[in-house]
Amino acid sequence: MSKITLLKYKGILFDEWQDTVEDGVRRIWSEMCSMHTKQYENILKNELDYAGAVGCCSVYECGDIPAADNKDDEIGNAYIDFDIALVEFIEIENED
Repeated sequence: MSKITLLKYKGILFDEWQDTVEDGVRRIWSEMCSMHTKQYENILKNELDYAGAVGCCSVYECGDIPAADNKDDEIGNAYIDFDIALVEFIEIENED
């Protein structure tokens, strides 16, 4: 077994995220499929942005790759801009 690092945010685990610095400002963000957006919208309402998110869902063990055209979804896919002060990185055992 090996260990993997997950991002924990408001009790939700993510296995992929982007950690960037632009104009001296650090930003951590990720994407979420419409199913998880609907599931967590009340918890993440201040962090969600629905503008054009079409990447792979980063909720731990989801990996759903949504269609670019999600007009049929009531809510749709979303970007999550994490409040860095609330981000926690944890390690778990990974079954290889």
